Order: sequence, then structure tokens, then C-alpha cells
Amino acid sequence: MLGRLVGATLVGPRAGEILSDLTLAVRHGLTTRDLAGTTHPYPTYNDAAWNAAVADVRSRLVRPPVGPALRVAARLRRAWLDHTAPDPSPHSIGKAAGRGVLSGAAVGGGVAGAP
Repeated sequence: MLGRLVGATLVGPRAGEILSDLTLAVRHGLTTRDLAGTTHPYPTYNDAAWNAAVADVRSRLVRPPVGPALRVAARLRRAWLDHTAPDPSPHSIGKAAGRGVLSGAAVGGGVAGAP
């Protein structure tokens, strides 16, 4: 399976703090996706393993077939949002107020009953 952790080498200060997550991942056959989906307190030295896992998962998201599929989905979502977005023109204020989106007090800039 792609992204499966099969081993790790750590060199540096506080390497023991990072080792526990990686040991668990190797022992249980976890993937970088599993590690990236785990909540890690920030900032700690253990954050380095999580950042490496996130970088690996992100690199997989731009490869075919996932990358092109995500780009098509993003374009479709943008088109849908542009189509369903309320009209911000001044002529739409009355129409929006009729639907309960904007109240007369909000359009006038005051509070009802205020001088």
C-alpha cells in the first residue's frame, strides 16, 4: 500500500520524543495518511513527523487521478457558488429583504425604535 511506514531513522535533539509515534505507525502498519490525520499538539518536536506525513499526503493529492479530479471538483464548486450567490447590487436589497435576508433596520443603518 502506498504511503505505508516501514521504518524510520531519527537523528537530533529530542529524537526520542518523535520516536513513539513512528514506532507505533510501523508496528501497526499505518500510512502517512493515518499519521497526518492524527491530532498532534503544537509546537513540539513531535510535530516534525506529522509535518512530514502531511507533506507526503499533499504530494499524493496532486498526482493523477486524484489531482485532475480535485481540480474539476473545485471548478464545479466555484461555478455552483457563483450561480447561487446573492446579487450584491443595490437593486437586490429590496428583493433580499422580502426574503428575510436583510431587514429594513439593517438597510437603514439604525435600530428599530431608536431616535
